[in-house]
Amino acid sequence: MKKNRLILALLLLTTTLSAVSVSLSLAWYSASTRASINYVEIELNADKNLKISTSEDIDSFKEELTYEDLKMDTGVFKPISSLYRDTWMSNYQAYPDFFDSSFSYMSPTGVTTTPVIGGYFNRDLYILADDDVLVTIDPNQTYIESNLEKNIKYVDDNYYLLSKDYPDLTKEEMVERLNKLTSAMRYSILVPSVDNYDYAVIDPHKEEETIFAGTLDNNIDRYYDYTSFDDGNTKEILYGEVNDRNLAVYDDPLTTDIEVEGEPSAFNAGHAKNVYRFNLEKSIENGLEIAKENAYSLSDFRKAEKPFLISCKRNTVTKINLSIYIEGWDLDSVNYTMGAAFESKITFKIERREI
Repeated sequence: MKKNRLILALLLLTTTLSAVSVSLSLAWYSASTRASINYVEIELNADKNLKISTSEDIDSFKEELTYEDLKMDTGVFKPISSLYRDTWMSNYQAYPDFFDSSFSYMSPTGVTTTPVIGGYFNRDLYILADDDVLVTIDPNQTYIESNLEKNIKYVDDNYYLLSKDYPDLTKEEMVERLNKLTSAMRYSILVPSVDNYDYAVIDPHKEEETIFAGTLDNNIDRYYDYTSFDDGNTKEILYGEVNDRNLAVYDDPLTTDIEVEGEPSAFNAGHAKNVYRFNLEKSIENGLEIAKENAYSLSDFRKAEKPFLISCKRNTVTKINLSIYIEGWDLDSVNYTMGAAFESKITFKIERREI
């Protein structure tokens, strides 16, 4: 018997974003955008039906949702992060919290203060099944991919300005960089059920675990950010989510600057002179624990035991909250992906009847 598939497909074109350490002086930075959802379609291949809606009203459920049903203005897409998820999950929130990955709202010690509002796609959806079933992700029909045609056009339209920032790159190399945006993109699915509260982050291009802490060059001066601490010493700032910043270990400052090796970015910078340098390896040996993203890959959904299942009861509305966002701690979330376009589709399927 074929399994039902509930397909949510989104087409987000010319999505402009501000990446980690973005310079607002960039002349080609756009102040507005719209995430355009092209279509939503449900494919029913068996006698166990799934239906979807943007409302809990039973009469609103149908086999197909149009663009008009789902469109919403996300504002400017910007890198955010799902760090501190354990905090809001412990409160059984109906919506996930994301935090600003530009780190412009950090305290001097690097602790995130306030969740962001906007800058990503977020929408409540409702699933209706005519039997007790467990629904999961279909990895063979789920993706976030670059829109090559749109990225080529973006480079062509903005080549004069882009060539000032990247004079050594050809148009083809600029397009190739824009295509890397999708490696930093994520799906977030929250099931805010009282009985089956669950949350999953899906990284369609996952290669390794993303960590949620480290030193950063936010002001783009080619040196890791630093500040004066309570002990009177000037130290590099440890940003992100860790268990205890008092466990951080620093190397003695040097009398000369250490220049950045390779291409500079928020994640790759040098060390300024007269500043105590954060030592990641020694800090971990000292007991410092850095939070990890713990995102599922599409390969995880190809295993016999699915990592994430949504319990849907017969003729009972099941609410989920879907987010699509850029993970700011992903190493591919950097300035040169600004202006990139992408296409996305996420597909749910019935895994099995729930006993």
